[in-house]
Amino acid sequence: MIALYQNLGVKFRQADFSYSFSSLRFPTDRWRERSITTTMIYNGGSGRAGVGKPSYLDGDATVKQGTLLYFVYRLWTSGLFVLLTIQLLLCYLITLYHALPFRRPSKLPSLTFREWALQETPKSLLARLTRMDIAWEDYIQTVMIPLLSAVCTAPEEDVLNHPMEEILGVLSFFTFGVYVLTL
Repeated sequence: MIALYQNLGVKFRQADFSYSFSSLRFPTDRWRERSITTTMIYNGGSGRAGVGKPSYLDGDATVKQGTLLYFVYRLWTSGLFVLLTIQLLLCYLITLYHALPFRRPSKLPSLTFREWALQETPKSLLARLTRMDIAWEDYIQTVMIPLLSAVCTAPEEDVLNHPMEEILGVLSFFTFGVYVLTL
């Protein structure tokens, strides 16, 4: 793509491409205002820069710094961030595994993203005990749908009805093709 742009004389500049995933929270009563809560921060670098800790996990402003309660709170939120990052990584690896050409089901050409996400939800006893089934559903809802919605410039319903074969094909190319190109 860059070679095409250069050949056409299109000027471009390198960008960071860090972004965040957020949820809009509606008030539970009429006196509160809507709020946006960041759920994940992507630090760019094609994933090599990792993820950042959202500010809601940075500390409670009401807890005085230097106290035992503050230390326990920071330890708890840091541990929670590590667990959430591991959960995100596992879900991402599951997605990459399904993007492998030899792993794709024969009926993939007829599957929508919605059908695929439901079909691939971990259902084993171990998955239920470790709550990976819920983690997968959260990953689909808070990461995959917003990401695909941004890439496809389409609303959620269109993303859910999008052919999964195209999504896995693009994911496979960018993940494995770009990796091979960087070697």
